[in-house]
Amino acid sequence: MTASTLYRPAAATQCGIPPQTDTAIGHNAGEHAMSRQHWQLIFLTGAVFNILVTAAFVFLPAQTMTVMGFEGSPTDALWYALFWWLVTIFGVGYYMVSRDPDANRGIAFMGFVGKLGVWAVTVGFWAMGGAPLVFMLLTCVDLAYSLLYLGFLRSTALPQVSPAL
Repeated sequence: MTASTLYRPAAATQCGIPPQTDTAIGHNAGEHAMSRQHWQLIFLTGAVFNILVTAAFVFLPAQTMTVMGFEGSPTDALWYALFWWLVTIFGVGYYMVSRDPDANRGIAFMGFVGKLGVWAVTVGFWAMGGAPLVFMLLTCVDLAYSLLYLGFLRSTALPQVSPAL
């Protein structure tokens, strides 16, 4: 694969993520560069992950909470429902990115920040004894997707052009 075949969006750089020079995910352009189809697959699997996790917590809450190491069931149904609604909506967003990465870079940025935040908050709670180990380990999947989404944003951004003085 040559530099000319790397996926580069037509739109200008968005979201303030600086581009990598002529590389994809830190590799030389000819080595292991990610194609548009690979990025689409990554975002599609991100959507499926969010939807499956939501389905488990919504349709089998007691069983899923037990498997994740939580004691009892959620006590505040409103916050529980709203949280899983937002996880579902983010999953829909990842699906949208999988269909048209160029037009949905903002959603990819939200995914990067959102998944990184889910992991960081959960690790913080786990460190203080407020989240079970199994659930914290599940959020490591969110960390992995966050890093993949950052890779997408960096490797597909067009270099910013400085205005002539």
